[in-house]
Amino acid sequence: MSVKKSLIRFGLFAALSILATVVVVSTLINPVSGSSSQYQAVFVNASGLVTGSDVQIAGVRVGRVDSVELVNNQAVVGFELESTQRIPTGGRAVVRYADLLGARTISIEPGQDGGATGNYLSPGATIPVEQTQPAIDLTDILGGFRPLFDALDPTEVNELAAHVVQVFQGQGSTIESLLERTVAVTENLTSRDAILDQLLTNLDRVLTVTTTNRPNFVEMINTLDTLVGGLAQDRQQISAAVDSAGSLTSSLQDLVTRVEPELAGALTSVDQSARVVVDNRESLATGITAFDQLFTQLGIAMSYGSWANIYICNFRLSALDQSVTLGGPERSAVCR
Repeated sequence: MSVKKSLIRFGLFAALSILATVVVVSTLINPVSGSSSQYQAVFVNASGLVTGSDVQIAGVRVGRVDSVELVNNQAVVGFELESTQRIPTGGRAVVRYADLLGARTISIEPGQDGGATGNYLSPGATIPVEQTQPAIDLTDILGGFRPLFDALDPTEVNELAAHVVQVFQGQGSTIESLLERTVAVTENLTSRDAILDQLLTNLDRVLTVTTTNRPNFVEMINTLDTLVGGLAQDRQQISAAVDSAGSLTSSLQDLVTRVEPELAGALTSVDQSARVVVDNRESLATGITAFDQLFTQLGIAMSYGSWANIYICNFRLSALDQSVTLGGPERSAVCR
């Protein structure tokens, strides 16, 4: 009797185990209910699509991905679709994000004609790459919101990111709701109101000045355009002039290098002479005054008379190894 009970218990346990295994496997495999038809779609990029990914029409799961293969540098995705669902001839296959963790789904869309032609793809047909669209690059999109995300709470970031993905995929929220969400999650940025107000005030001043001086601004731009055009036309001459200036600079550098020792000595002598003149400026002033008186008296003494005639043919001053001759090239008949 106990053996019979044990067998019954074992049978119940085995049946429950088999049932649980079937449920788990069915969940993992995620099969398509009912009969299905096979199709293929060619994508430029099928990143994120794996065997078992959902195939949806209008957001409703109607199939699953069976295979993802690389053929001629393009991704060929095989999927099965419920037999009751059909794909229009101009239908499109679009890869969309299923969640923010990176899972993807394939969304079947009717195309531009909306399936109005009444023509449908036969089972086993392939949707060409011209009628497919890979998933958007979520990294690029969310990267543009990075400054905003840095200032937000993680929960708010997740909510905003979800709305961004839905909007760019044409699902759920509209642009208006996205903007409303953005305004809601940026309320904590109001502390920077003063900075933004100052920025807008300064920008208004700049625009006001620009508008007031619009004719001058336009004339400046036109003149600048003319100048740039002229420079462009004379670019060869300008290039030659720059090259010549370079050669002239090199020549001047060589000349300065050669005369630098002599020039240094000459400058030293000039400096010493200037110091002597400055130190003796009072004596020089007195001497010049005395010379004036001396020449006056000499003029009187050298006037014609019966007593004596004096002629000055040359007068030379020497100082610091330098001499100065006073008198012009013309000589009187007596001195010739």
